[in-house]
Amino acid sequence: ARLPGSTELRKTLVTRALSYLNSLAADSGDDAGLLTEMAAAYRRVGDVQGRANHANLGDPVGALTSYQKGLAAAQAALAREPKRDGAAREAGWLNLMIGEIYLAKRESAPALDHMQDGVKILRARANRAGAPVESQSDLAAALLDMALALRLTDSARARDSLADSAAVYERILAADRKTPNAAYNAAVAYRYLAAAVDRPAALNHLKRALELDQMCVNADPYNAGAR
Repeated sequence: ARLPGSTELRKTLVTRALSYLNSLAADSGDDAGLLTEMAAAYRRVGDVQGRANHANLGDPVGALTSYQKGLAAAQAALAREPKRDGAAREAGWLNLMIGEIYLAKRESAPALDHMQDGVKILRARANRAGAPVESQSDLAAALLDMALALRLTDSARARDSLADSAAVYERILAADRKTPNAAYNAAVAYRYLAAAVDRPAALNHLKRALELDQMCVNADPYNAGAR
């Protein structure tokens, strides 16, 4: 159970964080590093305000504003340094978060536009020469996130995104079976994918999900999510 007054405390902290970020934005200038940090901070504040399917303060309007400010900061950083990895990561995820907010508002066109933009940015980042290893995990997670957001409104697009996510996770596991959460998240993708295809294909996806779950249990016998 939450502590008494914890919601009001979180609201106060969000208000203070936004006041600081908004004042910082006026002085950010051309500093791509600072702009990237601001983008990440706005994203975290937006998550607390109203990210769908996460504990939040129930303020999707405020969350959308924070995400949009974060995206603007990330885009400004990329305009100054197009190869800045952190800014690309933030731009990708902020687009996805904005898409989720629009989807919750039943505004499917801008939701899909932002989600596709986010995945496009994260895919380009993952395919860049010398990209950090975690860029593949970010891409796979983004594809899974988009699929779960769309599965009730655009089943065909969600199915394709699930298949894409599973394929990226398989590449990650082929390179390193110990990559954190890769097997677990791949199993999630396969289970949802099984519900979206015909029976023969579904059985294959469920079989692979069970194999991945067993990998998780073997690596961590106390992993309740894989049992």
